[in-house]
Amino acid sequence: MPRSLKVQQDCIDKVKLALRLNGFPSQRSLAEEVGFALATVNNFFDW
Repeated sequence: MPRSLKVQQDCIDKVKLALRLNGFPSQRSLAEEVGFALATVNNFFDW
């Protein structure tokens, strides 16, 4: 059974900041680092 996670709408800005503070300038760079498809990371942010 597939599972999914999404960032709550009111927390997206905090998560974006955390990405940058941890050396990920973009969702693409995070996806490449962890070995996920960019679509998977995008779905996490639910944009």
